[in-house]
Amino acid sequence: MKFFQANKKRLLWVFILLVIGANFCSYMQVYKMIHFSSGGVRTSKSEDLSKLDKVFLLFTGINVPRPENVNTPDSIGCSYRTFQIVSENGVVNEVWEIPAVRSQSLAILFHGYAGKKSDLLAEAKEFHDRGYGVWLVDFSGSGGSTGNETTIGYKEAAEVASVFKEAKKNNPQMRIILFSHSMGSAAILRSLKEYFLDPSAVILECPFDSLLTTVQNRFHLMGYPSFPFAQLMVFWGGVQMGFNGFSYKPVDDSGAVRVPVLLLIGEKDDRVTVSQARSIFDRLQGPKKFVIVPGIGHRSYLAVDPALWKTSVFQFLENRN
Repeated sequence: MKFFQANKKRLLWVFILLVIGANFCSYMQVYKMIHFSSGGVRTSKSEDLSKLDKVFLLFTGINVPRPENVNTPDSIGCSYRTFQIVSENGVVNEVWEIPAVRSQSLAILFHGYAGKKSDLLAEAKEFHDRGYGVWLVDFSGSGGSTGNETTIGYKEAAEVASVFKEAKKNNPQMRIILFSHSMGSAAILRSLKEYFLDPSAVILECPFDSLLTTVQNRFHLMGYPSFPFAQLMVFWGGVQMGFNGFSYKPVDDSGAVRVPVLLLIGEKDDRVTVSQARSIFDRLQGPKKFVIVPGIGHRSYLAVDPALWKTSVFQFLENRN
């Protein structure tokens, strides 16, 4: 007791400095996650880092260079044109259009976090080979689109809506399919609710159920307790991105979705767990199907299990005709 009385001012200052330090580190972590850098090497995945690297990362944050498209549809043998769409949130989104061969269907493909539209060329080829027209879209901050940051799908929902409306206007008779992975899937769910979109079907790969959960999962991957840093990151992320990060919950958006949805999730995904994906699926109000891809984590399902992906996707779409 005497020790505490004698040192209470010192202990108070230590506590204050720890609080300030925790908030500063959290603020910088978020800043570097949502603002793409002008160069350098992208930070490795958490599970690939040493313990020392993980500790260092807590203080420095990750480095995510601005995503740039390397390949084009020419690399998969498809002719295409490039055009731009001005989104409702002011972003100019660059789109690659691969024309339909024999179908009255259009698949619009959106990438995930820190991705770009060329990441989805393999999926684009599968749709194109079945006669679909395909649009591949760069979100804000990626590829040929304007900006240098991301809001992890929140404001990107407006970009989904603008692209969909443009497709609908130019192709009023076409059946429109929306497809995405991870962050893009969350953006689609929010867009369906907020902008009342009516696509013929939606294919979602590993959408996260809430911003807080997906941040917590990444701390668990590093082997660290998530509290209070996950909560601080969501708070400061909301401040930086201009919305309440704690209210960003795709699982709540899913309750307003009445269009047909195919939801795929990797059995071993540790960034979006099966149970978290199931919570989204259970709230969907329209025709739906849930597919667990065996033995795979948070990556392209087509690349790892092409037979299952093709069967799941195209049987689901055929049943919607």
